[in-house]
Amino acid sequence: MDSNNIDGYYGLIRKEIFTLLPEILADSINILEIGCGTGATLSEIKKKFPRSVHTIGIEIEKDLGAILESTVDEYHNIDAESQFDEIEKLYRSKIDILLLLDILEHLNNPWQFLEKCKKSLLSNSGLIIISLPNIRNVKVLFPLIFSGEWEYSSAGILDRTHLRFFTRKSAVKMIAESGLEVLAEDKTGPFTLSNIASISGLFAYIFNRVTFNLFCDFLVHQHLFKVRKRPD
Repeated sequence: MDSNNIDGYYGLIRKEIFTLLPEILADSINILEIGCGTGATLSEIKKKFPRSVHTIGIEIEKDLGAILESTVDEYHNIDAESQFDEIEKLYRSKIDILLLLDILEHLNNPWQFLEKCKKSLLSNSGLIIISLPNIRNVKVLFPLIFSGEWEYSSAGILDRTHLRFFTRKSAVKMIAESGLEVLAEDKTGPFTLSNIASISGLFAYIFNRVTFNLFCDFLVHQHLFKVRKRPD
């Protein structure tokens, strides 16, 4: 595997989800991340709550196994969608926090997968943290509308491995139809100066400020959700 992919695509620490984590975690919390890459996010959570969490990684890429041995408490090389039964056997009703970070859009049937996670993996008070790329982003819509272009890339919103695409509205609908409810939301994009990494990002930030967030949804890179089982 390309070392650049390990450091970048598979090695990102998803710090933007930390605001969705509980501020205090009880002892013996099981946190499972599906599509964990190198385990960088789980490792960072472990540093934040060293005595509270047991980290579990599920990753399809076999080449990352050697790295995962040192970054998570346990890991499994499993295709989460086609081998879901194996995950269920190991962790039925045992997961307190499930991370699905830019993973659902890679699946054939994310609706069914999310419902399975709710029914089979979550503890009674369990949470799922979800991130999904925003297909309504101007970087996708502008070339599509004005040039008829829909160009896949190696990463980002139009990652060529994406099978499904979501807006905030369709993501919330999927969550609701899976028997889950949204407890909190967040988003990534050029909304604070600390997030600006390019000239285009700076222009987007200024545009969003002067238009009083009116076109905010077109600038969102990823929608983030903290969800739980909907009370019966």
